[in-house]
Amino acid sequence: MPVYEFQCRSCEHRYDDLMSLDASIDDQTCPECASSDVTKLVSRFRAKVASGGTTIEIDGCLPGPAGGGRSGGCCGGACGACG
Repeated sequence: MPVYEFQCRSCEHRYDDLMSLDASIDDQTCPECASSDVTKLVSRFRAKVASGGTTIEIDGCLPGPAGGGRSGGCCGGACGACG
């Protein structure tokens, strides 16, 4: 099951939850104030891949196409997570 991040619109509390793929956001309630007025957040990801003695760390965006690196990765730099 994937982990999703949520933010309560009433009290602004952020939390994460394991949800099955067929679960609905309508089933979510804030663990702090019990409000059902929550929004699903777009989460940044982090991955660490080791292969053949080389380790690549990715934080927020995929490596850029030419020469690796983070600049211009998944979104061309528009998300601000790259570079």
